[in-house]
Amino acid sequence: MDAIKAIGLYIEYIMKWGIDRNITLKGGASMSSQFQKGAQEVIELAIAYGKYQSVTHDTAQASEELLDGVGDYITCIVQAWRLGGGSAASFSKMLVDTIDAREEACHYAGINPGHKSLELMAQACVRGSVTIALVHAVDFVVFMTGTNLFCKATSQDFIAKALQQAWYEIKDRKGTMINGQFVKE
Repeated sequence: MDAIKAIGLYIEYIMKWGIDRNITLKGGASMSSQFQKGAQEVIELAIAYGKYQSVTHDTAQASEELLDGVGDYITCIVQAWRLGGGSAASFSKMLVDTIDAREEACHYAGINPGHKSLELMAQACVRGSVTIALVHAVDFVVFMTGTNLFCKATSQDFIAKALQQAWYEIKDRKGTMINGQFVKE
């Protein structure tokens, strides 16, 4: 399956998973709560990035943690988008279009968004902007793939793999949202 189709498929799965677990307005979830969760994921992503840069940590393990962090962050943004009334198709299109535009801009303008993207991802969560959060997440991935941190992956491939990993991590997670709190079974 190509990366664009995989991105769309996993976004649909993740949105449905959220509905099935009552991560809804009725269940007490909000766009704000998903952005708060997204900000927490940025912290974990920053830790993974630090490990990746460190010579004392296993690079393969740190790479997996980076994939996990990006997937978890985008999962939170997907849920915020859904809670705001957005569809899986519109999110997928926005994500793929953003990847294409940011890769092109970085390539032709010689821009390297670098690790500053992590800080901007957290700020976007504080502001509550799905679009800005997504742009900075993509910038971080473009930085990682463009600087050969993941030399054989395109940004689309990386995000598809990150969403796949996030999906496999949550798909069997049992529980439901009650009064704004996710209660695990």
